[in-house]
Amino acid sequence: MVACAASFCAMGVLVRELVVTHSVNVFWIGWVRFLAGLAVMVLPAWFGAWSLRVHNKPVLVARGILGSLGIFLFFVAVGSVGLGRGTVLFYLMGVFGTLAGIVMLKEHPRPVVWLAVLLS
Repeated sequence: MVACAASFCAMGVLVRELVVTHSVNVFWIGWVRFLAGLAVMVLPAWFGAWSLRVHNKPVLVARGILGSLGIFLFFVAVGSVGLGRGTVLFYLMGVFGTLAGIVMLKEHPRPVVWLAVLLS
């Protein structure tokens, strides 16, 4: 978990540095991140570490598209409002997702979910 947090922090600092200081386009940054993620998933699978066989391909494709959109918007936010505010907006995704599920999907969150929304 610490390594994941450190990686996310390093990515945010790098994105901020590239966008603000060096005026690198966020589309290019997103493309490089996509290629790095692809390499991390495909190379070990190629050597037999795990299988890339999926059971529900449409859901996986939708998750990939929405995840890519989310990380791209994070990059835009970091370039526009700074690393701190951009990270807060990114982490509010869970709150907005919960509220959208209630409104659009008529979901009924458990009390622990409401507690998490209120604490965030």
